[in-house]
Amino acid sequence: MVHKLLQLLPGLLSHALFCPCVHVYTHVCVCLGIYIYMGIYVHTCTCVYLCIYIYVCVSMYIHMCACVCIYIFVCVSMYTHIRVCVSMFSQMNHLYLIKQP
Repeated sequence: MVHKLLQLLPGLLSHALFCPCVHVYTHVCVCLGIYIYMGIYVHTCTCVYLCIYIYVCVSMYIHMCACVCIYIFVCVSMYTHIRVCVSMFSQMNHLYLIKQP
């Protein structure tokens, strides 16, 4: 029994110390909105955001996770030929604990 535990120990330590720490995914969405400014007009916005999840290994079972999101909005108005309004901001979500299966 002790011999088997000693055989498993390097794998457990490597999982606890070198578990996957960064996940990246992108998402594209299209939104249609009505804005009131000197009359009513409709424009379409395409927003792209990139989320990076960072995992910090506390132990073999508990991980802390933080998410940073960057949103980019590109708007094309029907009254102007090409009007690009880009707003970027980053958002740091609160840390929370994950219990690995």
